[in-house]
Amino acid sequence: MVDASALVTELPVEMSGAGCGIEYLNHEINGGLYSQMVSDESFENLHNASTGLTTQWRAGGCCAALVAAGRHAPTLPAALNGHQFLRLERDQGAGAAWAENRGTNRWGINWKQGRPYEGSLWAASAAGPARLRVALSCGASNTTHGRTLAEQNLSIPAGSAWAEHKLALTPAGNCATAAEGGLIVQFLSAAAGSVSVDMVSLHPGAWGLYHGLPTRKDLATFLIERMRPAVL
Repeated sequence: MVDASALVTELPVEMSGAGCGIEYLNHEINGGLYSQMVSDESFENLHNASTGLTTQWRAGGCCAALVAAGRHAPTLPAALNGHQFLRLERDQGAGAAWAENRGTNRWGINWKQGRPYEGSLWAASAAGPARLRVALSCGASNTTHGRTLAEQNLSIPAGSAWAEHKLALTPAGNCATAAEGGLIVQFLSAAAGSVSVDMVSLHPGAWGLYHGLPTRKDLATFLIERMRPAVL
């Protein structure tokens, strides 16, 4: 039984502010204050038949697939983080595989012309050497579709375990609409082969971060410096 009239304690004035329960508001942290541009960076969302990968990643080419823990071949690495990772393959004579991410709920990423973005991805190649192409795109820019604003090629050594590869990309233009903006990870090797990818991360450079933290500068400035809550 609850006595609503009983005073248990009194909260100090410092406890009045923004932050209580903020994690439960829709996309308030991931897709909101957090500066991460990639949604589902570790491929942990559920498989989605319409996208070919997870609810946030779309697959293209031949062949991009999720590999779940306990179901991978002995030659493949265990997942770097969580239970799933991305495997990009190329069959002899077939086109290269690629995967596309368009941010939270695939609403699109609003690339800013001339503004640098920084991040990394982890990759492993159980067999021969592999090349990966990472691109900021408008539409499905897997070298043949859409428009590429910036790109970077990565070399993955043969027989390599999981290793981090740094990304530094600056778009040379803007997309017609933010909904077109996406990040492409593409397997470029000419011969048949495969490469494993996990933990794909991309953040704005210093221009878009609040005091160098992985927090969006525009939202944090408005929330902290204009709303001025007593505590956050």
